[in-house]
Amino acid sequence: MQLRDLWYARNKTLIFRIPTHDWSRAEQYAHRLPNCQILNWREEALRNLRPGQQRLKVDAQTEIERLMGWTETRRGNLLAIVGTEYFLAKMEEPERDSFWHRLYHGMPHLSCVVVYLVINDRELLPGNLDAWEAENRMFTPGDMA
Repeated sequence: MQLRDLWYARNKTLIFRIPTHDWSRAEQYAHRLPNCQILNWREEALRNLRPGQQRLKVDAQTEIERLMGWTETRRGNLLAIVGTEYFLAKMEEPERDSFWHRLYHGMPHLSCVVVYLVINDRELLPGNLDAWEAENRMFTPGDMA
């Protein structure tokens, strides 16, 4: 996928695969996306902890609801989500699969294009990776050249 194609994406959820050795540069990559707002998933979730709360609830449904809330305030924009590795690693595989399934199939009415910057680690990526690739819903830093 070419960056100019982001605005014309029929599918509103995309994955930006970051090489494992470059994971610390996720936000730098996000800044190179056109007309982009950046949201750090981990920081945003921690900001919403209640006093005395020791753990975050991490499951597919909660995270999809959190995503929907974020996108409601970002109409017409590209939203790049960084800091994804904590949540994706914290979810058990069936829960992670459910999360990716919902993003792949169940988000047609988002008010903005959402790009998840994810470490290129098979355990964190969707099980149906080939389908994401076949629909041009995945790109890498090499596509930014």
